[in-house]
Amino acid sequence: MRQFKNCVQMIKEMPREVFVRGIAARDASIQGQIIDSKDFDQKELFGVAYIINNTNDKDEMLEVAKGMFKLEHIRKEVGDKWFDEMISNPTTKEEWWHLTNNTSEYHKKFCDYGNGYSSYGYGAKIIPQLPGLFARLRGNIYARGAYITLFDSSDIWKIGLRVSCTLCYGFSVRKTLNGNEMTMIIHQRSCDLASFFALDVYKAIKLLEYVAGVVGVKSGKLIHFVDSLHCYRKDFPENMTW
Repeated sequence: MRQFKNCVQMIKEMPREVFVRGIAARDASIQGQIIDSKDFDQKELFGVAYIINNTNDKDEMLEVAKGMFKLEHIRKEVGDKWFDEMISNPTTKEEWWHLTNNTSEYHKKFCDYGNGYSSYGYGAKIIPQLPGLFARLRGNIYARGAYITLFDSSDIWKIGLRVSCTLCYGFSVRKTLNGNEMTMIIHQRSCDLASFFALDVYKAIKLLEYVAGVVGVKSGKLIHFVDSLHCYRKDFPENMTW
């Protein structure tokens, strides 16, 4: 498992791992929809695992990613709106998509199931689980079962529909020299390196800080597992060879 001292080191090195070591792959579907375009050929790194030891530079991480991929939505405003909806909006209508032109267009093409609603919303999945999560941690701060799950067993039958890329968020508190510290473990089945990777990491860290603050411990490391970390041909940086 790779060890990174901070978020910026991670975002500078993990994309290069995909560009250099990733293998050519082809998934004909995007968000459950069949796509017949070479623009969506991909370089894929399969079975990714790493640790970020210091997550305090998450804002700077977004700036580095935005400079790398030249996408307007990779910025703090979008990440903060996405996180805010995760903990306050228990519906499947996610407004953060419409903060930028490219995310609005992406949502319209792949995720809109009528009147701006999606097949799922992160808030709709997470918010009902928060009271139980807090109760478990308050009952036993070192609990091993403090997890929020996003991929439901019924999702396996949602053929042709958008389903959650993130499977679960885990929260583990352990004693350190600085007192009790919470580590987040996030597991994703799939992650789009250019469009969503940095934002997924950013909002995960925001969630870690939020949960740690509610239960009264320090926020700490992020451990991230990704089954498929991939970059589409259309998003490959100009200075990299396909």
